[in-house]
Amino acid sequence: MANLKTTRPLSRRAFLRGAAGALISLPLLDAMSGCVDPDGRPVRPATGVRLDPGGVRVQRFIGALVPNGVVARDWFPAVDVDGRLMLNRGMAPFAEHVDDLLIFRGVHNTAVELAPATNHWQGSMSLLTGRPISGGNSGPYAATGQSLDQHLADFIGQDTRVRSLELSTESHPLVSLAWDGPNRPRLPRTRPLDVFTALFGPPGAEPGALARQIARRQSILDRSAEDFSRLAPRLSGRDRERVEIHLDAIREVERRLALAHRCEVPEFDVAPPGDERWYRTMADLLVLAFRCDATRVATICYRHAGGGGSYFPWLPGMQDAREAATEAERRQLYNQYEHHELSHDDGRHGEKLNAILGWFGEQTAYLLRQLKATPEGEGTLFDSVVYLQGSDIGEGNHTVRNIPFVLAGNGGGAFTTGRFLDYPQGESHNRLLIAIMNAFGLPGDVFGDERVCEGGALRLA
Repeated sequence: MANLKTTRPLSRRAFLRGAAGALISLPLLDAMSGCVDPDGRPVRPATGVRLDPGGVRVQRFIGALVPNGVVARDWFPAVDVDGRLMLNRGMAPFAEHVDDLLIFRGVHNTAVELAPATNHWQGSMSLLTGRPISGGNSGPYAATGQSLDQHLADFIGQDTRVRSLELSTESHPLVSLAWDGPNRPRLPRTRPLDVFTALFGPPGAEPGALARQIARRQSILDRSAEDFSRLAPRLSGRDRERVEIHLDAIREVERRLALAHRCEVPEFDVAPPGDERWYRTMADLLVLAFRCDATRVATICYRHAGGGGSYFPWLPGMQDAREAATEAERRQLYNQYEHHELSHDDGRHGEKLNAILGWFGEQTAYLLRQLKATPEGEGTLFDSVVYLQGSDIGEGNHTVRNIPFVLAGNGGGAFTTGRFLDYPQGESHNRLLIAIMNAFGLPGDVFGDERVCEGGALRLA
């Protein structure tokens, strides 16, 4: 085995200077390890896990909510005689990732049951806080403690450009999964350009300036060539390839943003929030953020929970009541096609609900696929990720039993995936949150309301 020697490592915070003052962070590179082979070429020791320059394992967390529960009879999987997962129809889009999943049944949101009422917003606000929600039966509703993502961000988000990234189709406390503390929501970003600006714009950048630049087909990369030419001699061929892949991904996102308008003053709405193009662009931005270590913590609320006009007219046989010609027609279409209304009668509307859940599943599968396609260290970005997806309720009757939790990724080896974990006796979802907290190196056997933390972390290794 060749001897390695150390040299002055490239800073993990190294960046290229782009147009309009943009700061283009770099992906994790071998040159950041400070190790070179006898010929002076930068290499990264094979450790089996991603390490930052300080030797600390790099881990990333994504918390996600898919609203209004599932059709339980079509969701939970079976296990064959060889112990392999057999996905049910509701989870069909996850098939390519089945070996990287932990699927749970019997995990309940017992924390929300400590409150006097149980509704959709209480379920979503308690998903990552593990605490009952204030507001009773009539609101206003608010979380009563810090969410897991923010607890993790206190630990792994202090040195990244964006401490945590919150994404949703709306910017309102009712769709916020992330809470700094009681009554302190972190409002999600809803516009791809705002996310792009936060990741790559200069500090204090005004999104409109970056929008006008992209509208003129000027890439933030246009002025980065000189910086890159100075950096290149310090990089191995593998590192140079990684940087090129990273910059190509930025160009592709810029291209999509530029195509989203044909006006002098662009709004840069790639598509209406909730449209597939919007989800795919946000997923690509999240992968970029992880790749250049701009953040290590994110939440995604796929849509708001409960009623209020959630439609999927692009799915076969579905319609949008907001396009009705009369009030009577609108009411009829609302009852037949609005997601929340459908969820209250899965006996009659199971096919429509499964189509909606399948579409959400395709968006999640795309995100996981992109993480797996992005090289980092000796593996991919996905190797460092824990993706936790849940819902505000279990099924449309407002039960908070059997929340359809899915965990993807092992966070650098913390969990053993490819399993269906069934808890017939029932377990508090706080125990799942504690297991994730511990996997990120944070000790403790309590997270959220201590009254529902008995037993500490679920054993997921």
